[in-house]
Amino acid sequence: LGISRDRIVHGKAIKADVGVYPMPMRCGNTFTHVLYMIRNLVWRKLGLETDSFSNGEKRHHAKKIKFLFAERRKLSRMPTNYYALKDHIKQDFGDICDFETTVGETSASVQVKLFHDSDVVLGPHGANIANMMWMRHGTHVIEMASAKKGNMCYYTTASRVNVTHQLLLHDQGKDAKYLVEYEELKAHISHALKSVKRKFGLGG
Repeated sequence: LGISRDRIVHGKAIKADVGVYPMPMRCGNTFTHVLYMIRNLVWRKLGLETDSFSNGEKRHHAKKIKFLFAERRKLSRMPTNYYALKDHIKQDFGDICDFETTVGETSASVQVKLFHDSDVVLGPHGANIANMMWMRHGTHVIEMASAKKGNMCYYTTASRVNVTHQLLLHDQGKDAKYLVEYEELKAHISHALKSVKRKFGLGG
């Protein structure tokens, strides 16, 4: 985030006159006013656009929808047919989408920018999609989660920042193997893309 090394103590604490940090509640959620304060501070620090339904028009000169695959290492909590699903998505929507992939191994600033710039995010339940807190108003996140062991913590985050949360449920345990039917996933994606196209004038 551009903080100089001489201000970082033992790799964790930061020397500063004023510190702002999230007040955690269940499942990592923060109080809404602090969440917005941190969003605005970080966005200004990184030179990113602030909350607006219109900022998609400024960013997308090519008028393509930015689609982010938010993955987890070793396919943790992801469908066993994930790579086939990903290939189908790229084939069916490649004419209107630019695709990016993250497994969360880059710097904090890169992660913030990836999620901020994305119009639609797809990922399994878990910390891989916690960065939805940096997404802009009017964007979409599609979460694949267990109907048996899931929870609504990421829905709560999405609702606070005016991001549409779509839940694709499977009938296995949270960390169990499962399959996703492509037609069901495609319906979720088509809905999200149609909404984004209408809001931001993207997708051709």
